[in-house]
Amino acid sequence: MDLKIYILRGRKLIRGPYTLDTIKHKTLSYNDLVWYQGLPDWTRVEQVEEVKHLANREAGRTENKMFKKVKSILG
Repeated sequence: MDLKIYILRGRKLIRGPYTLDTIKHKTLSYNDLVWYQGLPDWTRVEQVEEVKHLANREAGRTENKMFKKVKSILG
């Protein structure tokens, strides 16, 4: 299966489509959203069997901490 996968990170579309081989060389977070033909909607990486093993669990945690800190500063 040669999936053409799109990645959405923080409401911003990351260029794509990517193949599974290409995604191996990207920093994919569990919090990123992915979509490919056959997937009903944008879905969190951690919920998609085909890509969740490629995600960096720590990357998502770091992004969440930074987002929360900025949100607390800006209100």
